[in-house]
Amino acid sequence: MRIDEPISLPISRPVSPAAKAAAEPPDAIAGPEEIEAAGWKFDLAPPRAMQFQGLRVAVMLDHPLSEVDAAITGRLDALASFLSKQGARVSATARPDYDLALGHRLYIEMLRATTSGRLDDAAVDHWRAEAARLRADDASYYAMMARGHSMLHRDFLLGNELRQRMRRAWAAFFKEWDVFLCPPAASAAQPHDHVGERWERTVEVNGHRVPTTDQMFWAGISCFFLLPATVAPLGFTPSGLPVGVQIVGPQFGDRTTIQFARLMERSWQAFDPPPGWD
Repeated sequence: MRIDEPISLPISRPVSPAAKAAAEPPDAIAGPEEIEAAGWKFDLAPPRAMQFQGLRVAVMLDHPLSEVDAAITGRLDALASFLSKQGARVSATARPDYDLALGHRLYIEMLRATTSGRLDDAAVDHWRAEAARLRADDASYYAMMARGHSMLHRDFLLGNELRQRMRRAWAAFFKEWDVFLCPPAASAAQPHDHVGERWERTVEVNGHRVPTTDQMFWAGISCFFLLPATVAPLGFTPSGLPVGVQIVGPQFGDRTTIQFARLMERSWQAFDPPPGWD
C-alpha cells in the first residue's frame, strides 16, 4: 500500500477540546541511578519540532518478517498522508543502512542469550543439541531461540559488536529524519492464549493465522537499539478495537517522540475512553 493510495477505513474520531488545548512541551520521567548520578548529568534534548510542519518523517507500514493487519497499515497510511498535508516531509522508503532481517535475528538470539541465565545446565544442554541439529540458515523463531539459549560468550560479544554498528546506522539515519513511524504490533488485541509453548501459538492477521512471535520484529526496531519509542492512538479497526502507531526517535530523543504523540492527540486521534471507563 502506497502513502498516496486511497483507503476505505473510517476517518479518525473527533478530537476533544481538552486535547487541543495548548500546553507546555511534555517531559520524560527518567534519570540516572544514584551510583551513576555522581559522575554524569542527565540532559535530554528538547523536541525537534513543536508542530508537524517541516518535520521529517519516515514511515514503514510492514515487513516480510512480520505481516501487519490491513486495519493497522490502512490507518498508518492515512496518518502519513495527513502529515504530508500538514507540511511534514514524509518518506515511505527511508530506512537505516543495515539489514533489518539480520537485526531481527540478532535481537532474538541475544535476547534469548540474556534470559538463558534462568536456565539450568540440563536445559542449556538441550538447547545446545537443538541448535546443532538445525540448519544454519533456519531463521525460524525456534531456531533463533535455540541458538540464543546456548550461545557462547564469545559469540555474544561478536553479536554485540554488530549491534553497535547497527546503532551507529540508526544515529546516521536520525541526522536525516526526525521520527520513524511503524506498527507496534501486527494486529489489534487478540484473545488470550496460554496453550502450549509461546512459539507454537498464533494470532490472526489479515484473515489467517501467523506465529505470535512474528510480532517481536516490531519491538526490536526500537528497544534492541536503545531508541525511545512512544505508542500513540492511531484509530480503530472495523470491529472497534483500538490500534496504535510506534513513534521511534533518536537515542535520548524521548521528548521528540512524546511531543509527536502529543501533536497526534491534538489533531489526529485523541484518547477515546472505552465503554465502562471511569
